Amino acid sequence: MNLGTGNNLIILKINIMTQVNLKQRFIPTISSKSIVQDNFDELFNKITNEQVKVGTVVKGKVVEIDDEVVIVDIKLKNEGRIPLSEFKLASDVPLPQIGDLVDVYVEKIEGRNGCTVLSREKALREEAWSVLEEAQKNGSLVDGVIFGKVKGGFTVDLSGVVAFLPGSQVDVRRPIKNITPLMNIVQPFQILKMDKKLGNIVVSRRAVLEEARAGIRQEVLSKIHVGMILNGVVKSIVYYGAFIELTGSDELTFDVKVDGLLHSINILWRKINHPGEELQIGQQVRVVVIGIDISTGQISLGMKQLSANPWDDIENSLQIGDIKVGKVKSIAEYGAFIEVTKDLEGLCHSGHLGWEKINQNPKKSLTIGQEVVFKILDIDKERHRISLSLKLCKPNPWEVLAEKYQVGTVIRAPLRNITNFGMFVALSVTTNAVKYEIDGKEYEIGEMTYQIDGMIHESDILKHGDTNSNSLKNYTKGDEIECMVLAVDVEKERINLGIKQLADYKR
Repeated sequence: MNLGTGNNLIILKINIMTQVNLKQRFIPTISSKSIVQDNFDELFNKITNEQVKVGTVVKGKVVEIDDEVVIVDIKLKNEGRIPLSEFKLASDVPLPQIGDLVDVYVEKIEGRNGCTVLSREKALREEAWSVLEEAQKNGSLVDGVIFGKVKGGFTVDLSGVVAFLPGSQVDVRRPIKNITPLMNIVQPFQILKMDKKLGNIVVSRRAVLEEARAGIRQEVLSKIHVGMILNGVVKSIVYYGAFIELTGSDELTFDVKVDGLLHSINILWRKINHPGEELQIGQQVRVVVIGIDISTGQISLGMKQLSANPWDDIENSLQIGDIKVGKVKSIAEYGAFIEVTKDLEGLCHSGHLGWEKINQNPKKSLTIGQEVVFKILDIDKERHRISLSLKLCKPNPWEVLAEKYQVGTVIRAPLRNITNFGMFVALSVTTNAVKYEIDGKEYEIGEMTYQIDGMIHESDILKHGDTNSNSLKNYTKGDEIECMVLAVDVEKERINLGIKQLADYKR
């Protein structure tokens, strides 16, 4: 602090240190004091009584000292009195001597008993406020000590000035579980807000940590490049991907946490509905950097890029007609998507789920995660599509029916439906179980029973010349009908039956 000009110079150097002792909390102490004195009296004489106002800090001259009070002259009618205890705040600093110049805070001019009320302690606090205001203006950090807990946060001693540390500003991790190790130690803080009139200061420890980490993060980012293979841990999973906490590479360990985004389209070569299908929080993963946004520091990652694109040589890995086994990954109204390989999936259209005549509802016949045996119908390399069939891996019930109900066979079956052109009877056929060995493992499709409609055309009900032209009305649903097999078309999946042919058969 420069208190003069020219040759008449007094330099008073004061370092404010925070007392950790709770009994002396908020009381700044003078840790070192050096005075270069040329002429006290000449400097003191420059002070005029117009400069002395209530609420200001002025220079005063120690004129008397006793066991309890220090008398200080500040060029007013009456001298000021300061408790000696305010000069004993630091045991390692000598008490003032008569003739010393000291900074004092003017509380009252000619107060009670006609005395001027001064304060050494408040003068030091004013000096501390000035230092803090300058630090906020410059964005500098200030040292402080967390010493207490209040609603919503903590109290911090900044060289005798009490500041508020919100709970959200303690650490980058929120909330911090145990703050005890952070208390009663000197550490840096960032001043967020100051209001001298109200005596309020808000500080942040978190801002200091973030600034430090930002510097380290920038250093880490400078070492990361596109194509770099990194190790990481799945930190969180969202619908569009997963955030990976990168820990480093085989040759490099990161000193600070750096996150990257693994988009769902970059997890596997095949489509996935949700990243949670393939990843779990805490899972260790290996990824490759596929992009870096320098302006934001965002890192884009990929997993599928660590392996070759399976479509590039799909003709060497899959063939039309191959029989495979895989899990149902998703189900739509028109069919089911089934895992063909780890990175490929195919579509089994609803018409190829089974041998039933009417297209099945995939959601009623299949479940997500169900393991099924399928046959590859088609591979479209250009459009990245694979067509599958479940029904072609099951015995064809029409082949069984053609063998069981040969042409000319007379059968009895319940009437299921009547139309304006004929009627349908229900035929039952059961296929045998079939086994497949796929990748060294045996899979079995059990026997299945099908209900197949056999059609009796109205022209095959009555012989030509019979009088009842409205013959369909002679029948009711549920009637047991005796009829003859006229034709079986396995390819078109049709069986034709007749009643009038029974007359010739029975003759």
